[in-house]
Amino acid sequence: MSTTRLMLEVLLPLATGGSAILLIRQPLRELLSELCGTRQRTTFWCRVLYLQLLGLPLLASLYFEHPDMTAGADEVFRRVLLLSLSAVLLGLLFFTQRLLKMIPGNATAAAVPATPLASSPATANGA
Repeated sequence: MSTTRLMLEVLLPLATGGSAILLIRQPLRELLSELCGTRQRTTFWCRVLYLQLLGLPLLASLYFEHPDMTAGADEVFRRVLLLSLSAVLLGLLFFTQRLLKMIPGNATAAAVPATPLASSPATANGA
């Protein structure tokens, strides 16, 4: 494996994860400070998400990148970028689902009882 390719497979995932962290850092801290209550808990959960957003793309890139040594730099770049962005989005999706369950007053479809739209009267013949 060439050094350039290895650098691409390491730096690109870290850049995609770091970009996601920069985009959500302030709103995430504000939201978690309301949910967690203390500064220590907020800092902990922010750092957990930051590590996840840095680690998942890197892990996906190093684990799933095909070892095709004949591929050009543009093909390697495309595959690593695809793996990195997919891992960032999946990590955010998982975290968002867990976070939505913690927000007070956030009703889910399962918590609301189902009511029929129209009630049909029973017929005499049982049909």
